[in-house]
Amino acid sequence: MLQCLNHIGILSELDPLNTSVVTLNQHCDPVQAADVLPSDIIFFANTYVQGLSHVGIVTEAGGQRYINSREPRAAEDRLVGYWADHFSHYGRPHGLS
Repeated sequence: MLQCLNHIGILSELDPLNTSVVTLNQHCDPVQAADVLPSDIIFFANTYVQGLSHVGIVTEAGGQRYINSREPRAAEDRLVGYWADHFSHYGRPHGLS
């Protein structure tokens, strides 16, 4: 099953199979939109459960494009429509700030 956390292992030492979006958030420093860089994490809320529920990996400065993994594929998406409505914040794993 393809899940959004599967790609996070390339950015941190967290085990994506045993890490929740909430736990990942606790291992990140907040990043303002103007400072977002490729490889930062974009967090979404209230997608399939209440609260933080989905993540992507930013692919361009400013955070408007990101890798989004969800069934049945992983693809680059833009922060518009549904995803813009569920956007929560950006984060950078501790030690990369």
